Amino acid sequence: METYSQLNHTFRRRHWLNANDRPFLTSHWRKWLCDRGSLTEALIRASDNRFSVRLIAQTKSYPTYDEALTLKISPQQKVLIREVELLGKHQAWVYARSVVPLSTLKHCHQSLEQLGNRSLGTLLFTDPGIRRGALEVCQLSAKHQNYPSRRSIFWIKQQPLLVTEIFLPPMAQISHPS
Repeated sequence: METYSQLNHTFRRRHWLNANDRPFLTSHWRKWLCDRGSLTEALIRASDNRFSVRLIAQTKSYPTYDEALTLKISPQQKVLIREVELLGKHQAWVYARSVVPLSTLKHCHQSLEQLGNRSLGTLLFTDPGIRRGALEVCQLSAKHQNYPSRRSIFWIKQQPLLVTEIFLPPMAQISHPS
């Protein structure tokens, strides 16, 4: 799969909606996109414990304009960008992109840089000091394909971290384990 950065310029429908408004969501997608719990845990259950993370890229670079606006930082401010695929049963189910301002790394979890093929969700949902902001949902389209997507800011000691999760076509057939 191409990275989000490569596809970003081809995505249509860039308007993110609060998940509580979810006008376009079917019951199937509502369960996946509006679940405030750990996506990692849900994918582990849905895959019968055959879950893994594949690191695609991790670099210090610049956020997209939309990411910078969401994080309330300058688009010229360097951030840590981590792109992974979340696999179930050896198949890519979700593409995830995390955007971490360097101030968040400096003041909080420097271990974010050493996750490798481990799940960020494991860290985010086991630390009681981390809280999740509002979920936003969007139907991204690229290359004649629709991608149900969600994003949210996690707050680590009042420092932001943006996580965007793009659900890949196989997820249309995967039931949420709720």
